[in-house]
Amino acid sequence: MIDIHQQQPERKWANISTIRGLYDSQGKYSEAEPLMARSLEIYEQKLGTEHPTTQNAKRI
Repeated sequence: MIDIHQQQPERKWANISTIRGLYDSQGKYSEAEPLMARSLEIYEQKLGTEHPTTQNAKRI
């Protein structure tokens, strides 16, 4: 298992996003929701709230 707490922020976000997408595609929305929220937090911190990627993530 990957320990996402020990990773660099960019890799951590990528892994969270990948796992979230997997849960979402499997219909496991209750597992995906907290990861989606964490991904959005990271987008906002790293890219800013007005960045197109952040804005797109808010629409998901």
